Amino acid sequence: MNLPMRTTSHEIGLLLGAALWVGIVAGLAMATQSLPLFAPVPGWMLLGSVVVAGVGMGSLFKNLTQVLLAVILTVIVSVMVTTLALVYPEMGPEALLGVEAALAGAFRKALINGFFLVLPLTLIGALVGRFFSRHG
Repeated sequence: MNLPMRTTSHEIGLLLGAALWVGIVAGLAMATQSLPLFAPVPGWMLLGSVVVAGVGMGSLFKNLTQVLLAVILTVIVSVMVTTLALVYPEMGPEALLGVEAALAGAFRKALINGFFLVLPLTLIGALVGRFFSRHG
């Protein structure tokens, strides 16, 4: 008789921690890519960091459902981090646009980057990491 798989609190903590960490990496990479004047980092290096973080995250989990859930949480965290990083310069006293105007543009840019860059790159990295992991 096959018993249903239960998710332990350790696995939930691991999933949330990995998604948070990879989301921060991906969010900061996307914000840095959006601000090339202040951080002239090559685009391939920023996108590669998202894939490498995804590989590490994918190798942590035993089943595909956990990997996909972690990727979805990663995209959500990434969008939030990118938005905050792009709005942060407008919070000072010498802000030009104001927080409201900057928030609209930053959220739109973060959502597009999250959907078209972070989601596929993290998913590819996580699947590669899952493929090469020793969980079997």
